[in-house]
Amino acid sequence: MSFEAAAWAIKRRTRTPTAKLVLIALADCHNSDTGQCDPGNAYLADVAQCTKRSVINAIEELEELGYLSAEKSNGRRTNYDLFLHVNRCNEFTGEKSSPVKMKHEPVKSVHPTGENDNTSFSIEPVRTNKKPVERGTVPNRANPKRGTRLPGNWVLTDKFRTEAQRLRPDLIPRIHDIAESFRDYWISQPGQRGVKLDWLATWRNWLKRERYLAHQSQAAGQQRTRDRPIGEILTDTSW
Repeated sequence: MSFEAAAWAIKRRTRTPTAKLVLIALADCHNSDTGQCDPGNAYLADVAQCTKRSVINAIEELEELGYLSAEKSNGRRTNYDLFLHVNRCNEFTGEKSSPVKMKHEPVKSVHPTGENDNTSFSIEPVRTNKKPVERGTVPNRANPKRGTRLPGNWVLTDKFRTEAQRLRPDLIPRIHDIAESFRDYWISQPGQRGVKLDWLATWRNWLKRERYLAHQSQAAGQQRTRDRPIGEILTDTSW
């Protein structure tokens, strides 16, 4: 365990609590002498008390924030490089980025007799079939797609109304009530469940799930009871 890495991880800011727990778990597995950190997803999920899928999402978040890079082998992450001593600028802290490369001090070899020889060497992480990533930089990704949450002040726009007219013209008389239900539902969803890549597509799916003839059925029920004596309504057996 590296106390330096653990102290560093505790001070980092993340978007989700799960990412913070995973970062602390990684720091706890960090070897300060070799720089190696290679726990499995099952171990990280057990320490962070979450699912393996949540661990994968947390690692992606930590990579985006520039706190680490993950090497992969056969589609699985096998080794992590923690960017210690990097005061990473992000949307939470607003600090300026000042990357500092980690330096492994030479380790003197010990002779079996107990005498030290003059040979020194440094231990560096070995990378295979992958271009080294400079510490303190965010891995380059081509056009990353990131979802967003629905704004709390969201209102029905012309684009959303047009989609409603095209898909479900029968819903237009109560489209504003449907839009309010849509907004209230999604802004109350916690965590990643309330994050979507395409809100217009989510709106289309919402419209498709709305029941047909709901408005007409309600109106028909009101018509049957309108202007009728209460005694006649109670004795009506045709309901």
